[in-house]
Amino acid sequence: MDVHHNLGEVTAEGVANAHLADTAAQAEHGVIYHRYFINEAAGTVFCIAEGPSAEACQAVHEVAHGNTAEEIIEVAPLAVEAFMGAPIVDGHGLVLGPDGRPDRAERTILFTDIVESTALGQELGDEIGLQLVEAHDRMVHAALTGRSGRVVKRTGDGSMVSFTDPADAVGMAIGLQSRLSEVRGTTSDVIPFHVRVGINLGEPVAAHGDLFGAAVNLARRVCDAAGTDEILVTAAVAVRVRDVTLVSLGQHHVKGFASPVDLYRVAPE
Repeated sequence: MDVHHNLGEVTAEGVANAHLADTAAQAEHGVIYHRYFINEAAGTVFCIAEGPSAEACQAVHEVAHGNTAEEIIEVAPLAVEAFMGAPIVDGHGLVLGPDGRPDRAERTILFTDIVESTALGQELGDEIGLQLVEAHDRMVHAALTGRSGRVVKRTGDGSMVSFTDPADAVGMAIGLQSRLSEVRGTTSDVIPFHVRVGINLGEPVAAHGDLFGAAVNLARRVCDAAGTDEILVTAAVAVRVRDVTLVSLGQHHVKGFASPVDLYRVAPE
């Protein structure tokens, strides 16, 4: 996957013509340009290509239209599908979102974490600890019903989930916390437990990073910063959601990030 930043005014027609030029030039370099994403607001294009090397993919761009990529990263097809979902592609190679508009390639990354899971496992035993994780997984999948999210992976005592719509991520988190509260208030076969949630939005390619590397790392840190039963979101998510009460927590220094991060807590309904 590669990224072209700061292209100025980006149009579907212009990028379609560039992609067509890529496909005309690709055979000589042993490359196949499969599809592309457009973020018109940011003037950014992401391409998915298959080839012997990043240099070969870059050479195709150079010959075809001269718009070389700022960054190219190697990605596994299964990882791309886990984050991005099965693509809807038009006749020109443009990836479309569920609403039929160009998919901007941004994804909202959500982490859940069972609070004090290690201590609970040590206190109650491995079997109960496993039951907690299984109950958590069932509730996460139930909360995803009807939403744009997909579980990327289990994190041991939580989950990482990718969404095309940040509002769906926040809605899923609210639904999950609401359901957990109900379960804790009733008789259950599962030991009551609590979850923290962190949510961030980002692009798939960051300089010298993995697929969604920076977005994932920040979402993980935001989840770590959340308290019991809390849902914390970054400013990138906060500006994209409506009909939800957000409480500003100000700027926080987050491990691994040079600049402080604005965090918001989702207020309980």
